[in-house]
Amino acid sequence: MFRSVVIALVWAAGGMSGALAAEPLWIDRPAAQPWLPALTSAAQQSDLPLALIAELIGIESGYRNIHNPHSSAAGFGQQIAHNRTMARHKLHPMRPADSIMGAALQFREELDRTHSLAGAARAYGTTAGLTPARQKAIIARLETASRRL
Repeated sequence: MFRSVVIALVWAAGGMSGALAAEPLWIDRPAAQPWLPALTSAAQQSDLPLALIAELIGIESGYRNIHNPHSSAAGFGQQIAHNRTMARHKLHPMRPADSIMGAALQFREELDRTHSLAGAARAYGTTAGLTPARQKAIIARLETASRRL
């Protein structure tokens, strides 16, 4: 418990990007396990690695179906209100499986458009506004997850 609190505080303070790297990938955490069927379906539909989608959802919401108090973002994938991908596929951000699917489909679109994980993460909003060190740590985790079989 203490270790988690310290890592969360360091993360919130924007320092020690290595702390993020020391945490297990989200696919290996208990919070992701109930959502493996939804993650698998999203991986198949988006042609993205399952572990990459699991990492994206973990980074975005920690597998909590929440509204962001600082924006209109909501759900597991933290999609903003009037998200075009969600609307096009008739998905609802507060339904976890829909939010996971929407996140995967949107990340795939951003990856196809930008041709890089860093570009896709920035376009999705995952790394927007973060310090360079935090961006680098998140991209490293996404890269590690994308290589996971």
